[in-house]
Amino acid sequence: MNEQDIISLAVRAFVDGHFILTSWRHSRVYINKDALSLYPWRLDELAMNLARLLLENTGGWCDVVAAPALGGIVLGNRVAFHYGHFQEWSDIISVYAEKDGEEFIFKRGFGAYLRDGRVAVVEDVLTTGKSARGVVKAVQKCGGEVVAVGALFNRGKVTAKDVGGVPLVSLINQDLKSWEAKHCPLCKAGVPISQELGRGG
Repeated sequence: MNEQDIISLAVRAFVDGHFILTSWRHSRVYINKDALSLYPWRLDELAMNLARLLLENTGGWCDVVAAPALGGIVLGNRVAFHYGHFQEWSDIISVYAEKDGEEFIFKRGFGAYLRDGRVAVVEDVLTTGKSARGVVKAVQKCGGEVVAVGALFNRGKVTAKDVGGVPLVSLINQDLKSWEAKHCPLCKAGVPISQELGRGG
């Protein structure tokens, strides 16, 4: 499956308008990943392709898939399932990090599964890379080795440096412009902010 096939599969997630993103930046395009969760087969197909891409870029294996809560939990779990399948049905642990102030931490005893393990960090959408970088740091604090970061969408030209200097792969790479609120041309033009999607909802 090439990138165009993947984009066709994920097309329901792209919405036009005026949105405030998780990063607090404004954009004309919102990637509504929740729309993908409405169709489990669609999300699962994307997770399988992301798992395959990660496998090709992690030296062949990992022990744990870690994702940020809440949006990445289901995706991380499905990526872990397919990763284990590709590794001849080996048991890949799926965990998630939660926000604690400005940092991500692992609760619920998840840290014990990360210690001395090879970990792939999974994110749904990258705009600045801040959340993925936070999960990478949290894994490292627990003694895990992050072998790669994988994302469904890289919408902000995020690089490996932006996510903590580890290998970065994405299924879809599109430069979807976003702006700080004070520089937003949509605000200046008086375009209403969506009250259904993003932080405006």
